[in-house]
Amino acid sequence: MRSLHEYEDWLDKIDTLVSVKGAEIVCELGSGLSVPVVALTDVNEVALWVGKLAECLDRDKVNVPEEYVLKRFARLAQEQTKLSFDVNEVVWETTVGYRRK
Repeated sequence: MRSLHEYEDWLDKIDTLVSVKGAEIVCELGSGLSVPVVALTDVNEVALWVGKLAECLDRDKVNVPEEYVLKRFARLAQEQTKLSFDVNEVVWETTVGYRRK
């Protein structure tokens, strides 16, 4: 069992693996995923890429808290694009299999 401190350190490590690098949001978990910020033109595009990230995590059997990673990606997208959307809603749609596009 992990202590709270170890768990927080682990989440900090995940944050470094899902980050903004240049003009892209990059996930270095599993086989990885890079999304140019300019491709995220609206909430539908963000939702599409959150879904693709979820598929990558599932396919690669990455042992991380999936919802945390998806929310991290969506928040980074929101920060970089200045789009207004509910991060929790976009991630929830992804986890139940709903696809906007």
